[in-house]
This record gives sequence, structure tokens and C-alpha cells, in this order.
Amino acid sequence: MSLTEKEMYEFGPFSLDPAERIISRDGTPLPLTPKVFDTLVCLVRNRGRLLTKDELLKEVWPGTFVEEVNLAVNISTLRKTLGESPQDPRYIATVQGRGYRFVADVRQISARDEAKPNAALQISPPSTHSSLDGHDIKRVRANTSAVSIAVLPFTDLSAAKDQEYFCDGLAEDLIDHLATLPSVRVVARSSSFQFKGKNEDLRVVGRKLGVTNILEGSVQREGDRIRVTAELVKADDGFQLWSQTYQRRIDDVFSVQDEITHAATGALQLKLVDAKGVALSAKPRSTNSKAYEAYLRAGYFTTRGRDKADLDNALANVEQAIKLDAKYAPAWALRSYLSDTRADVGLTEPTIGFRMAREDAERAIELDPNAPAGYLALAWVQINRDWNWEGAELSLSKRQSWNQVALPYCVIAPFFPTRSVD
Repeated sequence: MSLTEKEMYEFGPFSLDPAERIISRDGTPLPLTPKVFDTLVCLVRNRGRLLTKDELLKEVWPGTFVEEVNLAVNISTLRKTLGESPQDPRYIATVQGRGYRFVADVRQISARDEAKPNAALQISPPSTHSSLDGHDIKRVRANTSAVSIAVLPFTDLSAAKDQEYFCDGLAEDLIDHLATLPSVRVVARSSSFQFKGKNEDLRVVGRKLGVTNILEGSVQREGDRIRVTAELVKADDGFQLWSQTYQRRIDDVFSVQDEITHAATGALQLKLVDAKGVALSAKPRSTNSKAYEAYLRAGYFTTRGRDKADLDNALANVEQAIKLDAKYAPAWALRSYLSDTRADVGLTEPTIGFRMAREDAERAIELDPNAPAGYLALAWVQINRDWNWEGAELSLSKRQSWNQVALPYCVIAPFFPTRSVD
């Protein structure tokens, strides 16, 4: 067998082996989740060079929409592992508002290894989060014995083709609702939405996402009436387990979501209620359908990026949602994210924008102290603006179990209940 050069790095007491996916300190391997490890490798390979947030996001999560908070959390985890703080950046320096730079001296060392065909790829232990990341799943054997499901973006069949925001929001709310069920593994929004508009064979989608079941559907809207079709499919053979069509008024959309969730999980023969018949806990919802629609539109524009027009549209819609329902906590959490982002890109004076972001996050927590959205928004401000890692960790610890909450649409896009990705 031939010998090949291995890519190996050393910095301080640490050694990094990208091929074997091992980071060690004085010879002792350290546990890192896959995406945190990928972030470190990218930084080390580009040592001394400023890597913008966009560069890192594209490198670590290729072809997937992921919000900046994921990157910030990865950097925070790496700093803890490396034993440094943002105020004493011996390894990773933050360039405020732009990105990160690996500043430690790095030695690339030579090592030889036998080239073995079909050698198994070793990865560090997977995240304890119950959400699944599609790019990580490609590197590990899926546990097909577990009950797992991916919710694909719903298709807009409306004549005007203007309901994409509603279709996306409905699918993400279903992800959120399914995520509260015990014994069910739900694929993150960022992974399932990579198949949006691709019309790929569901058996292929199932293999790529490592799931046993797929929920898909369509929405057709005319005025205040909606027609929602949903079907549950076995991913291994493409056979349909259940399907149903619902025709309702728009202000009855929440009951449709509940019915789809219960029917889908019922088809999987899962226990939906306890012995006393207590229903599944619901996430905080607006009682005003117009406010909910405005909230969905705000989330839709937020996911499009940091362009001024999109951020302006997102802000206008989320403020409309708050005006229509001032007690809707997720809308305040989303406005917190938008205020922070607008300050970050120069659309708002920074001091004012960051103050508004903090106040809105605190308002979201005040309105619903049991929901994760406000705590995540506050943690983002603490991480990105205060460099207060201890405070952010405390905020995140208050969010109730991370692995049972979906963080929709805009985060961890951005801070309302959809599932986190590594």
C-alpha cells in the first residue's frame, strides 16, 4: 500500500488532525461536535487571515441557510475548549462586525499514513441535540431503527404564487410542533429546506437526511380560504402512510397544524397524550391571524439575508405583528434580532440598535418566560455585543431543553422556536 502525507497541525499544547477529525491537548483527545470541529479546521487552515462570517458560514454549512448565532456559539465552544476568553484571544481573535482570525502560531507537521481504500471516516461524538444536520448525516450511518422525520417545505399551489412565506411558515411550525414529542427525532429546518423546489425522489431525500419518514404537502389559498394537503411517506420505499386534505379559513390555520401533527404521529403509532389524555403542549401562538401572517412574512424576509430591502420588509412586518398583537412574544424576539442585525450592517446607529435589541429580548422573556425565543435573542446580544459568555450561557440554560425545541425560520434563524443545528 502507498504512503500519503497527512495534514497535521500543532499550536500551543494542541494538535489537530483534520483527516481523523481529532483535536488533542497534550495527547488527550478533546470532544467537539462535528460543526465546531469544522469551524476550528477552517480557522487553522486560514491562520493569520481574517475570515468573514459569511466565509465561515459557507465553509462550515455549505449549501445550507444558517444564521450567524450558530457560528457565534461554535466560536464560544472553541474558546472554552482552548481555554481562552474574548478579552484574551490567544487563539481566536474577533474582528468586531466582520469575522474571526486565528492568531496563534501554527506549525504544520509532516506525518505519513498508509492509504487504505474504503477507509472508514472517523468523526468526533455527535451533538447531543436531537436535531439532525444533513451534512453530518452523510458522514455517519443513519440509525434507521429510531422514529425520525423530516418536514419538507410545502409547495405553493396558489394561482398568484405569492404564498411562499405562508408555506414555509406552516412547514416550520410543524417542525416546531413535532419537536415537542418524546421519542421523535426531527430534522432541522436548515437541513430539510435544502430540498426546497428540487422535486427530488423522497427515497433519496430520506437517505441523505437519515430519516425513516418524510412529511410533505402543499398550500392553495384564495382570499381568506386555504386548502392544505399533507402526506406522510416511508422514506425507505416511498409508500404513503397517511394523507389528508383540509379546507379552512385562514384564521383556523392553527387547528390545521394540530390536526396534521396528530394525524402524522398517529400514523407512526406514537403516543401523543399521556394516560390522563393531556394534549401535547403548544408553543406560544398569536390569537390574531393577521398578526401571525405578518410574523410569517417578517420571518420570510429575514431568511433572505442582510440586504437593506429585505431587512426593511422584515422590520415593517414584524412591527405590524406587534401592533396587531402586542403580547405575541416570538414577534418581540424576532424584532430583537432584526434590531441587532440592522445595527450590525449600519442601517441603525449601533448604540440605539443594540439597546433596542436588548429591550425587545427582555420584553419577549417577560411576555413568555417559558419559551426559548426571548432567551436566545438575549443570548445573541450578550455574545455578539457584550462578549459576556457567562451571561449568554445562563440565558441559554433557561431555555428549557434545547433538544426538544425547534427554533423556526430564521434561526436559529433567528430566535423563535425552530430546531438548532449543531
